[in-house]
Amino acid sequence: MQNENLLKVINAMVCETTIGKRGEDGTKTFQLNLANMSINGIVAILRYGAQRIVNDRCGGSDKTLKDKEAIASMICGQLMDGSIGERKERAAGVDLLTQFARKVAIRLIKAKDKAKLKGLEGEKLAEIVDAFILKNEKVILPMAQAELDAANAEREAMAGLAAELEF
Repeated sequence: MQNENLLKVINAMVCETTIGKRGEDGTKTFQLNLANMSINGIVAILRYGAQRIVNDRCGGSDKTLKDKEAIASMICGQLMDGSIGERKERAAGVDLLTQFARKVAIRLIKAKDKAKLKGLEGEKLAEIVDAFILKNEKVILPMAQAELDAANAEREAMAGLAAELEF
């Protein structure tokens, strides 16, 4: 059963990577459809990704080995239980559909005017993005719901896989 679910998840995954400086001309985004990728390519992505996620979040030379071990243990646990992708917005009480709508809106705003959001963050960014969503909700909300549905399906598949795995 585990291998069947893993295959479904991998076949449904599309990874993206952008080269160049985001928000400026001269960037290029590549999409990697894992269903069409070699096993060696998938293994390389999984190994490198796991290593990067843990090492990046452990921090640099300002932390002791003991601190890094504790952080790494926590990150590994989050990877196993699926909570690694949860955002600060959820802790602030923003529902999932709004989170996905904001992501869609940001991509659309950047596609229309790359400079529009430059330098904005926090409440000011949310204010502009939320106003854009309200003006364009007939386009944005269905896109956000589709992305949320896909994320939920992936999370359910991963939860099923994680239940069968051991530390």
